[in-house]
Amino acid sequence: MEPEKKIHSLFTKPPKRNIDIETTMSWEEEGSIIKGRTKELNHSSKIAAFDMDSTLIITKSGKRFAKDYKDWQWWHRIVPSIMISLHKEGFKIIIITNQGGISKGKTRKSDITKKIESIQLKLGVPMSAYIAMGDDYYRKPCVGI
Repeated sequence: MEPEKKIHSLFTKPPKRNIDIETTMSWEEEGSIIKGRTKELNHSSKIAAFDMDSTLIITKSGKRFAKDYKDWQWWHRIVPSIMISLHKEGFKIIIITNQGGISKGKTRKSDITKKIESIQLKLGVPMSAYIAMGDDYYRKPCVGI
């Protein structure tokens, strides 16, 4: 499919959810990072990794930082279609996010993990996530994650 037609079809077709997918992610904390993944995550040499805030999602409230795990909406309506399309093309979907508010006591770990789980639920595709909690080697743009 030509790139222009592919992008156009992403705008006009509503995303289809795979309702057979397990939507609960398992989480593991290792030092200053939290790693999450769905059970169905396939290993692939093709990786599509995205920053979460202001790339995939923005706050519903319009505030800079979300007030809770429900305070999010897609950055643009095309985001789910693109991510679903990438999954169908064999890409492993990964969300990477800096969440320094956790180590500063301004945000709860559970709010961030629940938010990522709700994103995964809306998409209906397997994914993994990496949450950098500190100001260290794992925080973007450093290469730790």
